[in-house]
Amino acid sequence: VTPTPWPIPVNSLNPGGVIARTADFTLTVFGEKMPQDAQGFVNGRALPTTFVNATQVKINVPADAIRMPGSLGVMVRSQSNGLLISNTIPLTVAPAPEPPYKYIGLITLKNVPKAVLVSQGNDDDVYNVRKGDVVGGKWKIINITPQKVEIEDTSIKVSHVINYTVDTK
Repeated sequence: VTPTPWPIPVNSLNPGGVIARTADFTLTVFGEKMPQDAQGFVNGRALPTTFVNATQVKINVPADAIRMPGSLGVMVRSQSNGLLISNTIPLTVAPAPEPPYKYIGLITLKNVPKAVLVSQGNDDDVYNVRKGDVVGGKWKIINITPQKVEIEDTSIKVSHVINYTVDTK
């Protein structure tokens, strides 16, 4: 039987959404009548929870809970009274943006490998990059092998692999 109204009405989350594969973060749950022994749950998994006051609790969400894009259900329940339960509110986990480059060549000069990257939007934008270089303002080259380039989105600390491709279309 669904209680109406919910004993712990939850109405919003901050942040309201996160990007998949990013780091641990603190999720603030806003509502009413939060019990002092509130336990936060994300997709049914009990997570470390801090009671702030009757209108908010903070849940420590580990990175492994947001590895995949999708929607996660967030709810709060009293640890001492299982009937004191909240409605479930969705937390959106968005996919991390893919690097807008293709890896089309490798140049090795004096034992320093340089990757040839081409912009996916414009074949005229060609970059010769080495490990440590940053392209497009936020994409840092982590490693280069003949098979792939590891690249990190420094704005959100998420790394991607761009596999070598012969096809530039």
